Amino acid sequence: MSVIDTPIEAERGAVRTWLELLRLHHWSKNLLVLAPLLAAHGMGDGGRLIDGLWALLAFGLCASAVYAINDRIDRVSDRAHPDKRSRPLSDGRIAPAAATRVALLLLALGLGLAALSLPLAALAWLAAYVGLALVYSLWLKRLAVVDLVALVGFYLLRIVYGGAATEVPLSAWLLGFALCLFASLALLKRYAELVQIAGRGHGQAPGRGYSVASLTWLQRSGRLAALGAAVVLAAYAGSETAHALYAAPLAFVAAAAVLLAWQLRAWRLADAGRMHHDPLVFALRDRLTWLGLALAGGLFGWALGA
Repeated sequence: MSVIDTPIEAERGAVRTWLELLRLHHWSKNLLVLAPLLAAHGMGDGGRLIDGLWALLAFGLCASAVYAINDRIDRVSDRAHPDKRSRPLSDGRIAPAAATRVALLLLALGLGLAALSLPLAALAWLAAYVGLALVYSLWLKRLAVVDLVALVGFYLLRIVYGGAATEVPLSAWLLGFALCLFASLALLKRYAELVQIAGRGHGQAPGRGYSVASLTWLQRSGRLAALGAAVVLAAYAGSETAHALYAAPLAFVAAAAVLLAWQLRAWRLADAGRMHHDPLVFALRDRLTWLGLALAGGLFGWALGA
C-alpha cells in the first residue's frame, strides 16, 4: 500500500468501526415499526407511509444510541465473551467518551425528529423504549427471566410505537403472534450463547444471570414459544378478521408450517453449537432464511389473491 493510500484506508476503517458500534444491521428489526401498517393493508396510503418511514428513522437513531451506551457499560464483561470481545469499545478501537458523545447526539436527533414529525403518543412510546433500554443495560440484563421479558418488550414496543406513529389500531392477532415469536427468539439467543460458553468449558454467561444449568429450561421454553407462534398464525387463518382482509386466508396455515420449520432448524443448529449468539446475525447470513422469506412473501401474495 502506498503512503497516499494509507489515510484513505484508515478513514474507511474508522467508518466501518463506527458502523459496527451503531449496529446498522440491527435496523432490520426496526422494520417492525411498519408491521401495523402492513397488517392493515395501509402501505398504499402515502401520508401514513411517510409517517411510518419518519418513525422508522427516528427509532433507528435512538436504537443505535442505546447500542453504543450498552456497549460502553458492558465493555469490561464483553472482553470475557468469545464473540463480543471484538466489539469496538471492548477492544479499544473507540474511546468510551467518544461513544457517549455520539450516543447522546443520536438520541437528541431521534427524539427531536419524533417530536417534530409524529403524534405525541408515538414520541411517548419511543421515550419508553429508550428508558427501558437504559434500565436494561444498567440492571435488568443481569436478572434471569426478567431480561427475557425485556427483550420481548423491545420487539413489542417497536410494533406499538409503529401503530401510534401511523395511527393504525393494533390487532390482537398481531400482538399475540409477535409475543410468541419474539419470546422464542429471545430464548434462542440466550440458549445459543450458553451452548457456546459450555463448549469452551465455562459455566456462567459473562454479565448475565444464566449458567449452563439453565440450558434445559431455556430449550424447552423456547421450543414451546416457537410452536405457539405457529399455532397463532395458523389459527388466524380461520378468524373473521383474516376472512375479511384476505381472499385466501388458508395461506397462513402454510406460512405457519414454514415458520415452524425455520424455528426448529434454528434450535437444532443451536443444539449443535452452530447458531450465532445473535439470531438476527444468523438470519441475515443464512441462505435458507432468505429462501424462507421469499416463500413467505409468495404465500402472502396468495393470501391477498394476487
